[in-house]
Amino acid sequence: MTATARKRPSREGQQFVSSSSFVSDDVAQRVGEIFYELRSDGVVTPEAFVARARAEPKRSEMVKRHFDGWDAGAAAEKQWLDSARMLMRSFSVLTLVKGEPVKSRGAYYVPASHGYLAREDIRANEESAVSLVDLARREIVEYFQRYSSILDLTQRDADADVRELLELIRTRFG
Repeated sequence: MTATARKRPSREGQQFVSSSSFVSDDVAQRVGEIFYELRSDGVVTPEAFVARARAEPKRSEMVKRHFDGWDAGAAAEKQWLDSARMLMRSFSVLTLVKGEPVKSRGAYYVPASHGYLAREDIRANEESAVSLVDLARREIVEYFQRYSSILDLTQRDADADVRELLELIRTRFG
């Protein structure tokens, strides 16, 4: 912490709730408590969070369950799967359109298939196409909800066209 920085309050007694289906409200409460305990200089790194969970096994038990039970093999497998997902999202297909090369994404995650599909497979399967469009719609709404909350938090004003778009999304998708 720098000499000019102030120590931030710990939020003792603060209630935290889950904002995702990944964790329960009980786990979110403990995560929030750990986060606020660690934020003395305003920044909390994943490394600091893991170190705290390791250092306080009893207090962090419900949080540690989300680290694959500290099983190095399970953690490695999870990392490999994350790397595979990243790799499958990282290639494009070049095709010629009117003699010009056009680059397009090679694979898409399709929730209905629980995996990645090539463009032509998505086009050939209506259920996959609908699932992908639904996913895109949810991601767009979530993105603009986050953007809107950031504007509210920082008390910034969006450009008029962005405000109009935010309002349209709020009204149509809630």
